[in-house]
Amino acid sequence: VAALLDLAPWAIPQDYQRGTAARFGQRLRARILRDAAAVLVPARAAVGETRRLLRVRRDRIRVVPLAARPAFRPEALGAGLAERTRLGLGARYAVYTGRYDARQDLPTLLEALGRLAASPAPIGVPAGAWPPRVCLVGASPEDRAALSRAALRTGVAELLAYAPVLPDARLAGLVAGARMVVQPARAEIAGIAALEALATGVPVVASAVGTLPEIVGPAGILVEPGDPTRLAAAIAAAWSDQDPYPGLVAAARERAQRHRTWADVARETRAVWAQVAGRAPLL
Repeated sequence: VAALLDLAPWAIPQDYQRGTAARFGQRLRARILRDAAAVLVPARAAVGETRRLLRVRRDRIRVVPLAARPAFRPEALGAGLAERTRLGLGARYAVYTGRYDARQDLPTLLEALGRLAASPAPIGVPAGAWPPRVCLVGASPEDRAALSRAALRTGVAELLAYAPVLPDARLAGLVAGARMVVQPARAEIAGIAALEALATGVPVVASAVGTLPEIVGPAGILVEPGDPTRLAAAIAAAWSDQDPYPGLVAAARERAQRHRTWADVARETRAVWAQVAGRAPLL
């Protein structure tokens, strides 16, 4: 059985297949996946991409949705105030908890923040809560330096806060206290940041790529990737207390009540193993 959680090297080859060794490695991995008795993908949206990019037969693909870590529950909000104070954030902030590589689209986020900083606050935003601030979690020193330079060029350095890699409980508290989680992306297959935001009852503003539309659904706002104008409009809409924000929160909290766990993921994965082992020839 092969578990497939990341299609980015195939989806954006201009960033992941530049060298001969990288291209050979991709071909080798693709062959292994095509020969596997079963390939696990985390969402229905990944089925079509797996077939299109890797030519895996449909009857070998199994959908096993992922889950949030146990700390990511609505009750984590109790730890959010201390974390917010520790990081110097105000009462209203957004969080980015994704990766810092070619799969994400942080340049578009910075451009969107620049447009928001130059715009008046929407109706429904309290005094002093504009423009939006975003806390970037887990960036390495090199990533942070590059982001700081880009933010200075865009004029939004004061709108960014940085948090180190945090233990699960502290990160869950930070997310649970956020206005939203933002996930601008060029390719996304696992969607863990969105899953964990929704598990705490927090809406998501994300790019409509990969599995994000399936994961987020009505509990967030989806925009075309690489479009800072639309991303800015989505963040502004979720920053205001006016519609659609109350509906987004209600949908996110309803999603949190479903409470899928990693025990569910393990049970469904074992079922795939059992099915494959039952029909596999003995060596």
